[in-house]
Amino acid sequence: MKNGILVSCIIIGLGIAYSVYGIFGLSIPFQGIEGRTFSIEPGDRIQNIAQRMVSFGIARDVFITELYLRALGSSATIKAGEYEIQPGTTGFAAGLLFLQGVPKKELTLRIIEGWNVAQIAQYLKNEGLQSTDIIKQNTLEDWNGQFPVFKGMRVSLEGFYFPDTYRVFAGARAEDITQKALTNFEKKVMSLFPSPTPIEKIYETITLASIIEKEVATDADRALVADIFYRRMRMGMPLQSDATVNYVTGGNALQATLSDTQIDSPYNTYRVKGLPPGPICNPGLSSIQAVLHPQENGYLFFLTTRDEKVIYSKTFEEHVRNKQKYLQ
Repeated sequence: MKNGILVSCIIIGLGIAYSVYGIFGLSIPFQGIEGRTFSIEPGDRIQNIAQRMVSFGIARDVFITELYLRALGSSATIKAGEYEIQPGTTGFAAGLLFLQGVPKKELTLRIIEGWNVAQIAQYLKNEGLQSTDIIKQNTLEDWNGQFPVFKGMRVSLEGFYFPDTYRVFAGARAEDITQKALTNFEKKVMSLFPSPTPIEKIYETITLASIIEKEVATDADRALVADIFYRRMRMGMPLQSDATVNYVTGGNALQATLSDTQIDSPYNTYRVKGLPPGPICNPGLSSIQAVLHPQENGYLFFLTTRDEKVIYSKTFEEHVRNKQKYLQ
C-alpha cells in the first residue's frame, strides 16, 4: 500500500515537472508514421535504456531521461518486454509504460456448437495453446474438486465443454480454457435443471441434446425432433440417428448407408435401442433447451435435405417417399 502511494506521488510530481519544464526533453512525441517496437531486455541498465530512448526519438537528453527512469525505478523496477510505441507517444508516456510492463496479449477463442472434444483439442492446438491432449484424456471426475457435481463421473468431457467465445492470455494452457468451459456449463446449463437433479439424468439430457445438435440446425426443428426421439424411445423404437452413425464412422453423411447401419457399436442407434453411452459432441444451449422443452407433434420420421431443410413424415411409407424425393 505504501509503495502504491509512493508511486502515485512520484508520477504526480513528474507530471507537474513535465507540464512546467519542457526542458526535460521528454515531451517529444514519436514522429514515426506507424508504431515501432522498443525492446527492454531483462537486466538492461537504465542508462542504456535512456540512450536508446534518445536514439529512438522520444527523448532529447540522456542524462535527464536517465534521471526520470531512475525516479520510476526507485519504487518499481522498469519491466522488460516488447513495447509498441505508437506515433505521438512521448518519452514521458513511454516511461510510464515501462513502469507498468507490457500488457499480456489475449486470444479470442470460439468453441463451435457441435464440435467434439477431439476437434476442440485440435483447434486449441492450432491456436497455440499448450497441453491440448489433456482435453481428450480428462474425465469429468478429474474436475470434481472444482465441480463437486461431477464426482464419480468417470466419463470424457464430451458434451460438457460448453460452446462459446472465450478470451485467454497468449501462452495459456488447455486447462485454463477447460476450466472456463466447465464453469460456463455449470452457470448456463445446470441452472436449467431443478435442484437437485441427479447428474446421471443431466448426462442423459446432454447425450440426447448432442444428437439433436448434429441432426438439425434451427430452434424450431430441434424442439420437434426432441419430441420425435422421446416418442421413439417410449415406443421401444430405435432412434435411428444418422448423426450417431457418423460419430462411429467419422463421416458426415446426410443418410447412413445400409452397411453403416449394421456396424456393431453401442453408438449405432439403428441397432441399439435408447440412448448411446454418452454425448457425441458438445451441444449448444438451444439443443439442450429443446430436450428440456420438446414441441409435441404427430410426426415419427424426419430427414434433412442438402440445403438443411427438415422434412417430416407421420408414416414410414411417407418417409420412404420423401427419401426418394429429396435424397436420391
